[in-house]
Amino acid sequence: MANFLRLILLFLTLLSGYAHAANEEIPSIIDYWSKDGIAATKKPTPEESCQAYTASIGASYASVTKVDNWKYFCNSNAGNIGNITAHEICPGGATPTQHTCSVPQCAAGQVRNPDTGVCQESCKTGYVSGVTGSSYFGSDGGTDCLNNCTYSISVSVCATLTSGQGACVGSYGNGTGASCSAASNNSALTPEANCMSQGKSFISVGGVTSCVSAGSQGSTPIKTKDSSSSSSSGSTKDADGNTTGSSSSNSTSNSTATFNGDGTVIVVTTTEKTNEDGTKETKTETKTVSQTSYCAENPTAAQCKAATDSDISGACDAVACKGDAIQCAIAKEQARRNCEWFKENATAKALGEAMADGTDATPNPADSSNRETVNVQSSLDSSSPISASCFTDVTVTLLGQSVVLPVSDWCPFFEALGYIFLALSYMAALRIVAGVIV
Repeated sequence: MANFLRLILLFLTLLSGYAHAANEEIPSIIDYWSKDGIAATKKPTPEESCQAYTASIGASYASVTKVDNWKYFCNSNAGNIGNITAHEICPGGATPTQHTCSVPQCAAGQVRNPDTGVCQESCKTGYVSGVTGSSYFGSDGGTDCLNNCTYSISVSVCATLTSGQGACVGSYGNGTGASCSAASNNSALTPEANCMSQGKSFISVGGVTSCVSAGSQGSTPIKTKDSSSSSSSGSTKDADGNTTGSSSSNSTSNSTATFNGDGTVIVVTTTEKTNEDGTKETKTETKTVSQTSYCAENPTAAQCKAATDSDISGACDAVACKGDAIQCAIAKEQARRNCEWFKENATAKALGEAMADGTDATPNPADSSNRETVNVQSSLDSSSPISASCFTDVTVTLLGQSVVLPVSDWCPFFEALGYIFLALSYMAALRIVAGVIV
């Protein structure tokens, strides 16, 4: 009987150990919600939750005031608008115990997401089909996060966009095997990035971006980042193992080249040397060379190859362009419209340039010597355009009888009417003069 009880105890112990091995303890997850329980306000920090809440009700976020570890006041510019409360949860709906969750272990080939606690497919190391080699356009970083997995980034060229932000073009390398939770740095391809991917510079005029040869006059500089080399040599030893020859240290050299818009290239070379004793020495050399000489030494550089594969020259209707058909069409249309403007407005253009450089011969009306003084009172002619004498009486003979028509009796009325017309004329002239002055 005693042996039977021992077997039961052993069985229960093994069962308990199996159940424990099938689970693992992980920290509970804390998230924050607004007082209204709006799903969009579920965030990992109270600040983010308050920002989402103020945005949802059309208010302006100001700050968060901590009450305790589980409650915060959400403040807008108008003051406290509600509470943000913390919630402790476990993946799969388990109940937290002392801020710890007992959850099933992840299956083979899966890893636990550090932010959500959920099991997901393990990130693969090395070549990953559908990701490795695909285009990348974003910030200058060594890695990027895609689908919670980390991939290396091979950046080829970088430039400063018209918006003032820096951006780089490259491609995704192999997966590192590490998991991640950050947002991807990869962005939608822009017209500038399209030029950069071809190893070209770009010019933006009137909101239209055109690709030009790297280093073209007035174009945005392009910085290449694809030059690196390394070298090492060993030492010679005799039969006893003693060093008989010299041994040079390992060294790695990386260089970057920035194509300026004035036909020059700035080359920065950084060499890191590892000595035999393990110490490292870093040396940086910067030099400016002509684009012609740089391309002669580096004919395979993307910018140098692009310069030979495409070009634009000429002006107005005689623009010659080779390379991308769409970019050439844009460049020709820009040149045509530019010339039309200058041809149709040649007089205005010449006058504007003369005024800008001080050679305009038009008298300055602001100069008192160029002003003409007019005596308005003496310049007005108030004389009558008709005879100043009034009508005389008219004698009419009818049937042998002479009849006198007293027309002269109307003269006082005509004289008064003349004064009225003259007053109206003065008022009209005064209005014209006042309008000119104002």
